[in-house]
Amino acid sequence: MQLTGIKTRIETRDVEALVEFYSRIIGLSIVQNWGTSSGAILGFNIESNGFLEIAHATEPKVRSDLSLQFRVQSLSEFIAHVNNRWPHSKPMPRPWGSTYVYLKDPDGVEVIVFEGDV
Repeated sequence: MQLTGIKTRIETRDVEALVEFYSRIIGLSIVQNWGTSSGAILGFNIESNGFLEIAHATEPKVRSDLSLQFRVQSLSEFIAHVNNRWPHSKPMPRPWGSTYVYLKDPDGVEVIVFEGDV
């Protein structure tokens, strides 16, 4: 058996705020959009066979220990894109050779954008 991708689902009370963050700030493109009787579900494509799904939930699950991590080719380009648009940390070199920038999405989920080794 070989895994060929990953899909991550985030449930939220405020779909619009998360869609705005993951599309405008992180730069993901919406590739699927389902309207449901209980709200919206949207899917974002992530280049290397990853998929992020945002779903409306009246009582979202608590995610105090979750972080989403996105690798980019150029962290400096990402920082230039996000500056003055969303609060973020300064670039932080990690001991294994990567450099991280930390953000929080509108629901408080830690989002790490990094350049370098996984």
